[in-house]
Amino acid sequence: RNMLPFTLFSLLTACGAAPQGTPQHVPTTQATSPKTAAAEKSSSIEIVESAPLETSLDHPDVPNTDVVWLDMMTHAEHSVSLAIFYAASSPGDRLEPIVLAIEAAAARHVDVRLLFDASFYGKNQTIPDRLAKNPNIKVRLIDIKSKTGGVLHAKYFIVDDDDSYIGSANFDGRALEHIQEIGVRVHDRDIARTLDQVFRYDWR
Repeated sequence: RNMLPFTLFSLLTACGAAPQGTPQHVPTTQATSPKTAAAEKSSSIEIVESAPLETSLDHPDVPNTDVVWLDMMTHAEHSVSLAIFYAASSPGDRLEPIVLAIEAAAARHVDVRLLFDASFYGKNQTIPDRLAKNPNIKVRLIDIKSKTGGVLHAKYFIVDDDDSYIGSANFDGRALEHIQEIGVRVHDRDIARTLDQVFRYDWR
């Protein structure tokens, strides 16, 4: 089932409070950065896309998915959480700089966690194994198939408690270069908290 239209609608119409009865996220740092202070005052949402390089489908006024992902990882200050179906990259493709940016974030002592679907790990082990070798990066596999018969088809990120992405693009260089994809980047602490609650539940 494609949840993207519902998710886009929910993000566009979402308002303030986190769900009652669910634990509130405790920030990993007490310091308030200028970026965080600005996010508390205003929220924003932008559509992002990727388009096949072989076509004229790209919209110059819409940010490209890989550029947005790279910006999020490059500017992460204290936390990065990624829930993704799988990861696949080839030398020189558009995903490799993003993987390098994740490793660089970990080197800055950013808390990095990545959650992958267990059923696809066997076909795409290189990046999860590469990142798991980094002592500052936590990688887990979730076996959704044994619980529901399905897969973790999610593709969403939470960065620094206020910057979120959710969309259709797999964490795959091919999705960034050869497939029409759409997503949203949202600067909003309440949206980030809600996605973080989902992530923490799946992480456990």
